[in-house]
Amino acid sequence: MSSHSTLHQRVLELYSAYVGSFLSFADPRIEAFVQRELFETQSLWPEPLLEVAAHYAPGPTLRELADAGLVHPLCGEIIRVERLHKHQHEAIRRGLRGEPFVVTSGTGSG
Repeated sequence: MSSHSTLHQRVLELYSAYVGSFLSFADPRIEAFVQRELFETQSLWPEPLLEVAAHYAPGPTLRELADAGLVHPLCGEIIRVERLHKHQHEAIRRGLRGEPFVVTSGTGSG
């Protein structure tokens, strides 16, 4: 067994114990069902997925937006990001125009 699969198994064991610590059932049939479905079949824990993060198109800095009068001047000092991504900038522009928008994006991309 590789160290990755050992680590994966250990994480599953620890998380299963954590989740199980919150479960309490008066009916033993329900308890047996939940135990089987969540812990024995591991339906709650899918196989690990590894994806390579795409590079998001760069946008302006908050300082540039503040200098253009598009955001409050303190934004660049309070929000510590080097540069916005293009989709973040577009969301700000739509919001400033009063247009509805939804931004869905991967973790770490703003």
